[in-house]
Amino acid sequence: MKKDEIHQYFAKLQAEKKIKPGDKLPNYAELCRMFHTTYATVQDAFKRMERSGMIQIVHGVGSFLSGGEPLEVELFLTETTFDFAEMQKILDAVSRKNDLNLRITIRRSGRDSVDSFFTGHKVIIAETDLNTWTAGSMMDYSVFPDYESVMKKCRRFPARRNSHLLPFYYITYQGGVNLPILSRIGLSPESLDFSDLATLRLLERKCTSEHLVPFSMGDDFSTPNLWDFPPLIFVILAMMRRQKEQVPLYKPPFFCTDTIKELFRILKKPIHYRCGYPLNMAANPNIGSWISVQHWKKFGIRGEDFRIVPLLVNGRKQLFYTPTVLQTFVNPSITLNERERIWKFLKALLSSEVQRKITALGGVLSARDDFSPEDHLWCSRPDFRHFFPDDNTRMLLCSISEDKRIEGALSALFRQYILYNADLDAVCRGMDDALLSRENIH
Repeated sequence: MKKDEIHQYFAKLQAEKKIKPGDKLPNYAELCRMFHTTYATVQDAFKRMERSGMIQIVHGVGSFLSGGEPLEVELFLTETTFDFAEMQKILDAVSRKNDLNLRITIRRSGRDSVDSFFTGHKVIIAETDLNTWTAGSMMDYSVFPDYESVMKKCRRFPARRNSHLLPFYYITYQGGVNLPILSRIGLSPESLDFSDLATLRLLERKCTSEHLVPFSMGDDFSTPNLWDFPPLIFVILAMMRRQKEQVPLYKPPFFCTDTIKELFRILKKPIHYRCGYPLNMAANPNIGSWISVQHWKKFGIRGEDFRIVPLLVNGRKQLFYTPTVLQTFVNPSITLNERERIWKFLKALLSSEVQRKITALGGVLSARDDFSPEDHLWCSRPDFRHFFPDDNTRMLLCSISEDKRIEGALSALFRQYILYNADLDAVCRGMDDALLSRENIH
């Protein structure tokens, strides 16, 4: 049909970049001669292209390829992960290269509320974890024809409503040691085993005798944040060493065990929480891969003063990780053309070229499943390879429960023990009760 020919003609010109967003299209009379058809047929073809969002018809002026006006996009990112000025350059280059005509404004996740930007904004893209949901009209990525082919290249994270979550990057966590402190107390990095309570006691004894800080859980309790359970990695390593297998790791009694009670006693001394973060102490089991890029810039730690060591249980590496996904919220007034431009933008963020730049900027791991350690420009030292999974790795989410209320309850109870000398047995019973509520919910 002539109407289809007209549509395909302009689609081909657009794909070949012979016409650009905002360009004026030939008038109806020209197209009648070009396609040997009637005025009514051309008019009908243009109305169909307008309904699809491909073109805009301005009565009395002419018809234009959609996308001539910049589309405002608010992008919420984590300030501590990325240098915003450098990220802005990457994002603007993506928009220009793909002729998307996006005006992208980076916002700080946490500091700026996503909810407060819904009114008056057509598109909001926000990075988040797997279980954080924000009100709004969320884009379902699966409606795009090439969604499945895009996802085949991505690492799949365990989550509900996956079609509303687009993998972006993830951070892994391993052990880290301060080499000057270890040298001072006469221990080698190879001698440390974060899953062995005897090793933790030895580290504590040697450091205390030298008035040094033995280890940290990455939380100095100086803020009222109750949503993360500080000793999570210590606890999981100790329990996995005791139980040999991960399943059923979190089944009560979990905290009311001699292993965990002894661990909590070791972690009790306040000196453990007055040391800053992340490696101003002898050892830390919770060092994120971002330290590969940000150790000096963020914390003033020289690269030669620390080493990443693998977290091992019975000879198997335990790799803790936190995935970051993208949610996209769109105003009901958005056109099909604008939706497609956003989808092209998101796909470009997952391309090999852009993922190399993003991972190098933040010290994060690519969401692409085909990326090797060598594809990450920050993996410049042999010990940084410990941040990557291999055939002998168990991947563990950095949470006990997908319900933040349960994580908060565990954190609050632990703080009661550490800061206010609450009875240890009562605290552990309360923690197991929180786990029971998790089982009842799920």
